[in-house]
Amino acid sequence: MLHESGVKSGTLQPASTRMALSNFNKMCTTSTQESISDMSWDNPLNCWNESPQLQLAKQIMTQISDLPLDTIDSDSVVLRCQGMQLTEDLSKVESFFWAREKLLHICIASIFALPPVDTLQRKAEEKVGVQALYDQIEQALQTTLKCLLSERPSTNDLLVLLNHLAPWMTSEQEHERARAVSAYISLLECAATDPTLYMSDEFHKLGLLIGQLCLRIFDSDMTIGSQAMKGIYFLYSIIQHQKDINMEVESLDAEQYEIYKGKLGTYVPLNPGQNVSQIIKEFEPFLTSRQMTELLLTAIGCLKESNRKTMVASYTITHVILEEYKHHLSKQIPEIVDKIYLQLGSIYHYQNRQIVMKVMCSLAHTYMQEVCNALLQCCFPIDRFATEMWYVLTKECSYDELTELMNILLKNLQTNPRTTGDYIAPLITASAFRRVLAVPKCSHVALYIYPRLLLTLLVQVHYSIRHQVRRNSVYQEELNPVSFLVKALKTLLLAVKCFFESAFEKERGWELLTSSEDHHRGVGLFARVLIQNSYHYDLLRILYLLVPFLERGDEEHQITAMAFFVENCKYTLDESTQFLGWKLPKQVVCEKAWYEHEEVLDEICQYLVQKHQGTLQRFLYQSLFYTASPLLPIRRASIMFLGFLILHMDSKAQKVDLDVINHALEVLLHDNDESVCLAAAHAHERVFAVLSQQLNGSDGKCKPVASDTNEKQIRNVRPQSATSIRSNSSNLLSIICLWKSANKK
Repeated sequence: MLHESGVKSGTLQPASTRMALSNFNKMCTTSTQESISDMSWDNPLNCWNESPQLQLAKQIMTQISDLPLDTIDSDSVVLRCQGMQLTEDLSKVESFFWAREKLLHICIASIFALPPVDTLQRKAEEKVGVQALYDQIEQALQTTLKCLLSERPSTNDLLVLLNHLAPWMTSEQEHERARAVSAYISLLECAATDPTLYMSDEFHKLGLLIGQLCLRIFDSDMTIGSQAMKGIYFLYSIIQHQKDINMEVESLDAEQYEIYKGKLGTYVPLNPGQNVSQIIKEFEPFLTSRQMTELLLTAIGCLKESNRKTMVASYTITHVILEEYKHHLSKQIPEIVDKIYLQLGSIYHYQNRQIVMKVMCSLAHTYMQEVCNALLQCCFPIDRFATEMWYVLTKECSYDELTELMNILLKNLQTNPRTTGDYIAPLITASAFRRVLAVPKCSHVALYIYPRLLLTLLVQVHYSIRHQVRRNSVYQEELNPVSFLVKALKTLLLAVKCFFESAFEKERGWELLTSSEDHHRGVGLFARVLIQNSYHYDLLRILYLLVPFLERGDEEHQITAMAFFVENCKYTLDESTQFLGWKLPKQVVCEKAWYEHEEVLDEICQYLVQKHQGTLQRFLYQSLFYTASPLLPIRRASIMFLGFLILHMDSKAQKVDLDVINHALEVLLHDNDESVCLAAAHAHERVFAVLSQQLNGSDGKCKPVASDTNEKQIRNVRPQSATSIRSNSSNLLSIICLWKSANKK
């Protein structure tokens, strides 16, 4: 039995505490209603000054918060029990709800944060009674929680009380988890056996409750795991009561218990995850889309713990949901992706990050549009976590899915910001394109959208320089709208092997392109350099897209198209002179950089490996030194040299050298320049291929990695160079015919 103080009979109370409790009880019985009528609840701080009851509650809160957490004695037990008794009394007055919740939270934290009982026993001066004292306050807590639930027996109030215990359910301390689970199960049992429990139309947070219990089934403490499984039975009984309000719920008899065991399974310490699939299957008819999402997010949320058991539990739950019940998640994709993005900063274990990324990629296989749109909403400018999500998604996509992803981004980028009023969305999409195109496997797919994406980016540059985009307060110095589009444009050119960046930079092309006054000159220069360095098929596709720009486009489209046509005209004049036999001015031909002729670099490295084996390590480390050069061309050339040299060295390369180079390339993947990032990505894959073959113990020459295969495919797709176009006069006729037919239509 508990006295009014909430303390078992026979416990001695200090005189001051008994007096305070007596005064409190008198105030509760004589002046509660009078005090309530005079209070102003708009400001809780005023309530402390005006209400005697809340004055006492504040005093007890302060005293409990000041209790030491390394010892336990009769006085501290009395104080904690009084706090819980006061919680019950405050719950009888509707206006005291917020004070009750705060006091209950302080009491729970004060009890659960105590050390294990054996630790308390060692520190206690009196060796006897510590276990009894702790059992007393734990029993008082469970009694208080049941009393609070019985006053308003409903699933909503059950969730409010369970919410106080939730943080301790995932504590790193085993004894804290055990205390929380014990109180958690006690509340569920009380709800499951209460015939007056009111079931709301939707059992809010049902998915969260299932997730919390399933995670604890995997707990390293078998007692906790067994209790969690018991809690699953109680929770299942509650929703069965929702299904059949006439069923008997005063107690769970042996027959019902066995039925639940048969449906949900029994706790198996050696393999606790074997029942997860069955548990979710049985609860699935009662779970809405929102609740199934809660279950998935609960499993993801626990990955912040660097615990093997927790990782296995999360993987098991997410795997079951994604394999069997993915259709429940279609409306909640933005919330799931946002949760993954927010969690990445707190998940440090590599395998845990893999689980989170697998969830995103699995959803993308079915809901690519929704996942892409959700990723675009994560943040701007795109930070390292969003970049990682785009990178992993791109790596995990098949070529068909990658094509779908790029088409989705391209469609978003083609929106007219003047019509939508959103000038930030194109910048976000361009930033996403930059991350996607930097992945080597995208080079082959990028060819198919190259002309459309090229012209779209140029038009968006024109939109951005003519509109003042409001700067983000956090990134006020770094945010330059046009820079996002230019970086995406550079990455596109590098991805499809259009190497004319140096020639364009030499004539201040990027500076002209991003200037509102000289933008048309920048586009003209861009078109001129593009004609000199592009392939016949690409030029035809660009011409085909430019005609609608002239006829139906707005001012930005027309200016871009006209600048190009002024230059698909200069080219036509050059073709005409050849066709008619006119003499042309002398053309200056300069030697091109390595990254424009990778086949030459490939042959050089092959020669070095064959003829200079004794100095290969010296070549490697000299090149590694130049990867830190402040000069962009030197940095880029040294990275490419490393990749091709390692590829031809194959088994001759020492693992310690490969590890050093691999680490250096991983750092260069985050370089500020797009061409360096792309070169580092290709080199990294070549080094990784050699490392993998050495680890697998395979002999023979290293096979080309995927990126090299893609590069060869790209070269084969474009057999005609710009020089060969000029030597064939029939190309001129085909271009003119295409132009005429477009104008007739």
